[in-house]
Amino acid sequence: MTSPASLVAFIDRDRRFVCHSAAWREWLGDATLDGRDLPDVIGAEAYEALRPHVDTALAGRPVHAETWVSRPPLGPRTLSISCVPQTSETGETRGFFAFVTDAAAGHGVEEAEVHRRKKMEEALRDSQDRLRLAVEAAELGTWDWDLRAGIFTWNDRLGRLWGLPSTAQGDRGVFLSRIHSEDRGRVEQVLRDALRPEGGGAYRVEFRILAPGDRTERWISGHISVLVDEAQQPIRLIGTTFDMTGRKSVEQELLFRKTLLESQSEAAIDGILVVDSAGRMVSFNRRFVRMWGIPPDVVAARSDEAAIASVLHNLVAPEKFISRVRYLYAHPEEESRDELALKDGRTFDRYSAAVRSADGVMHGRVWYFRDMTEQKRQQEAMREGTARLQETLHELNTFAYTVAHDLRAPLRAMVGFSQVLQEDYAPALDSLAHDYIRRIAEAARRMDKLIQDLLTYSRLTRDLMPIENVELAPLVAEVLGRFEAEFRETGARVDVNGPLPPVRAHRVALHQVISNLLSNAVKFVAPGTRPEVRIYSQRKRGRVRLWVEDNGIGIAGEYQDRIFGVFQRLHSLAEYPGTGIGLAIVKRAVERMGGRVGVESATGKGSRFWIEFRSAR
Repeated sequence: MTSPASLVAFIDRDRRFVCHSAAWREWLGDATLDGRDLPDVIGAEAYEALRPHVDTALAGRPVHAETWVSRPPLGPRTLSISCVPQTSETGETRGFFAFVTDAAAGHGVEEAEVHRRKKMEEALRDSQDRLRLAVEAAELGTWDWDLRAGIFTWNDRLGRLWGLPSTAQGDRGVFLSRIHSEDRGRVEQVLRDALRPEGGGAYRVEFRILAPGDRTERWISGHISVLVDEAQQPIRLIGTTFDMTGRKSVEQELLFRKTLLESQSEAAIDGILVVDSAGRMVSFNRRFVRMWGIPPDVVAARSDEAAIASVLHNLVAPEKFISRVRYLYAHPEEESRDELALKDGRTFDRYSAAVRSADGVMHGRVWYFRDMTEQKRQQEAMREGTARLQETLHELNTFAYTVAHDLRAPLRAMVGFSQVLQEDYAPALDSLAHDYIRRIAEAARRMDKLIQDLLTYSRLTRDLMPIENVELAPLVAEVLGRFEAEFRETGARVDVNGPLPPVRAHRVALHQVISNLLSNAVKFVAPGTRPEVRIYSQRKRGRVRLWVEDNGIGIAGEYQDRIFGVFQRLHSLAEYPGTGIGLAIVKRAVERMGGRVGVESATGKGSRFWIEFRSAR
């Protein structure tokens, strides 16, 4: 009897033929096999004989056995069957390759059978060589533990990776000693599991080793296959190792980025939802769930449609809401921002945009929801406050007009009648009467000046003050011209040291500020002292500081903040006349223009007042 050629086929986990060699036609004829069930192809009697081996292979364990089959199409003969399981990356068995030959039992093996077996051995050696080259190209470390012989060996790649000397071949203890102490116990447990007869046949494990030399940690991915004998007892463990340090670093970096993004999402003041192109809620933070009150079962389902349906009853205009959502899903490239009114009085700001990859591919949509209720209330309160303020300002303007017109008119009358008394009735009045009339006129003038300063201070508070570029040099010259007569009377000397750069200010207000500073510089000098004033500027970091320096009586340190308040006087009217409002006007005007004001002084050593503004553009 001539033995047919060897049969080769791949059987999937559902026991169906996926592919097969041409030799099956010699055994079974020209029948189509792919997609057919194994029992249907080989017959019930042969299937029952082979079934234990098929079960073992689908459990992930290799098989090599001989079985007698008495009936066609495979019998009558003794079959030699080898099964090699194929597993996925997750360790799940996808199916197995089956190799079936006629065992040709007995001592009288025909010459053709011997020749065929030699060919198979040569093919096996060739396959082993190709496998070795593939292992080397993939930089896989391999090891082999022959349990019967007690020999443990490894290839050169693993030896280099582990830092194992060639003299250590066969020493399993040295091999295990290179594994990180925190992982060694776990690896040993996997080996013990593999040695149990009821083990699964294939194992995966990740662990660290300490690299030779610098003792750095390297991550290793290990795969162990268990070979068993006919009694299903382990006889050999074969392992492969792959240096996955780079991949592990990437995984750790990705995990860090994922954790960072989740932390940022949870720390955000917005409720955040990310929906993929299939309508699945792929990411959301707790604030989003709390804001909308989404039920736990809807959260667990991660369905955007279910989430939308669960919140519609909260909205004042649910139809408008759902219409906008559907429009944005139909136009994924568009961004959107609007406000949502809820029935409980809350207001949400909603922003949405597409989730795009670097190459522009749309992967879904992100939604941001911010509770604007408190901000809306504050804005409404601000609008009401602004309205009240405008009403108050209107009343102040009316009051200022009254002060300017109704109060100053009697003062002008007092001064006028005093002058009439002095001019027309001078002969009838004694010296005491003349002194009283002079005092009345001076008091009326002081009161008029006080009213004017108060009105100026009031206007600085309420009037609009548009900021523009102001040339300092001509403005200072204009102020000096206004004081020309007073300077001649007092003998004051004023030096202007240029240049004076332009600043950002309000020209009229700045004129008032410089006038007040210059007036004080000339006024507050010791009796018999000629006033000397120096005006100059400094540039610093985009700002200009204008100095007004005098040789006056100076100001003690404890009073230097107080002098900028309203009605703050350090001397009596008899010593130095004034209203006590001049420096308050300076401070208010400078601050309204976005500037700063200060003074450097000491008693008896003069004063250096400064005002500072942004440089002109």
